[in-house]
Amino acid sequence: MAKLRVLIFLLVTVSVASTSPAQTTLRKLWRSSRYSPAPVPSEWQSSTSPRDRDVAAFQSFEFLRMSTRAVVERFGTPDRYLVSRRRNDLDFLIYDLPSGHAVALYVSRPPHDQFAAAVIIDALEEQVRLVK
Repeated sequence: MAKLRVLIFLLVTVSVASTSPAQTTLRKLWRSSRYSPAPVPSEWQSSTSPRDRDVAAFQSFEFLRMSTRAVVERFGTPDRYLVSRRRNDLDFLIYDLPSGHAVALYVSRPPHDQFAAAVIIDALEEQVRLVK
């Protein structure tokens, strides 16, 4: 897990460093050929309606438990699941918010329930919050 966290740290650092000080290139990465969309795995689907799908709710959420299931239980099934085509890269679970913000969890494939990092970006790709 330590190697995974270092990899995530480097990915986020490069993403942030390659643009202006507060911008990321995550949306460009998500559209790249490195990732392909896939159905959200059943382990990360919720049968309940999402609550408070606004950026303030995500900003105040305590991500420190690093449990994908806890996020899904609170906010419902993510809008997108992007699978890396590279063997050792992490995948993304993404919530697209009505405000234009996106919340992304850097996840390993199921059955793993832990995620390595969470990031909130606005419509202009300005980083709002990063939890690692």
